[in-house]
Amino acid sequence: MIKLNGSKDFKPRVLSVVCRGCCLGAIALVVAGGPISVSACSYGDFGIDPDDPSKATVDKIFSGAFDTKKDFKVSDWRQEIKLLPDNPTEVSDKLTLAWALHKSGDSRKALTIYQQILQVAPGDYETLCSYATVLHAMRQYEPARQALTKAIALKPGFRDHAEEFHLSMIDFEEKSRANYQYAKDHIMIDALTPLWLNRKGVEENLSTVAFPEGYTSKGVAELLREYPNSGEAWLALGMLLEHEEDFSMAAKAYDRAVEKGTAHAVEVRKYLVTFREFGRSQDPGRVVGRRVVQSAILLAVVAVLWFLFGIVRRVVWDVSTDRARKQEESRRHRRNDPDSPL
Repeated sequence: MIKLNGSKDFKPRVLSVVCRGCCLGAIALVVAGGPISVSACSYGDFGIDPDDPSKATVDKIFSGAFDTKKDFKVSDWRQEIKLLPDNPTEVSDKLTLAWALHKSGDSRKALTIYQQILQVAPGDYETLCSYATVLHAMRQYEPARQALTKAIALKPGFRDHAEEFHLSMIDFEEKSRANYQYAKDHIMIDALTPLWLNRKGVEENLSTVAFPEGYTSKGVAELLREYPNSGEAWLALGMLLEHEEDFSMAAKAYDRAVEKGTAHAVEVRKYLVTFREFGRSQDPGRVVGRRVVQSAILLAVVAVLWFLFGIVRRVVWDVSTDRARKQEESRRHRRNDPDSPL
């Protein structure tokens, strides 16, 4: 769940804008370009509360539950800054101010605040993650990697490995910006690269092969909660959903990967030619419906066979009864006719 309380002095109009989506989707006016177009998110009042146990789900990601319905403009963020203390003392207030500064276009000042926090509390998880996200948005990949690596060491596997997947995204983006062919030859989560390159189609789909331990669609869904415009993340989600035998949703994720932009768009389109219909055929609702129809047909066949069996049994009974009656009449006739042979 996204925490949206923020400062008590927020104006109702601006707060309502934040509440309709926080820092996701169209809220972003940050970095775009390269193989990935992202809208960054943070921990804290404007982002994700790390103590909240609720998680994003694949259904919520597809339904747009975390999408912003209205842009939160740079001017709005600057208005928020005016409502915040100039020199906050609490770490949470500093994080709020730093993120507002970043969204208003003053990312360097935001970095200064994060650095001040880390000088006093070098192991503050929320600061490290938010700091890494701003550095990522500024394409300062190495310091972003270092900060996120420290955060992961503090809480490994947190949010179903979403931070580890974020680190993979940083590595992928840096390498792809240096050489676009890298994006053509690799998946954003590099451990999935050989699985994608060696895929064999619907008959031997990705549900039949082993995936790295701990790699689930839940973690990538959490990442997409922060980076809903990453086509490469949607592609990874499709692969994981396919591995988890959620074929219909996997096809939708592959569609979204093409829509948002992935370096593998051509290959995904080709794959979808056969996989899309396969996914529909494996849809739980369709499978249940198909089984209901099959069961109804089977019951109808059994009923017809039972009816025919009843008719045949009656005919056989009638024939047998008629034959026995005739035989009995013949015996009576012989007994009553003295001239008939014994």
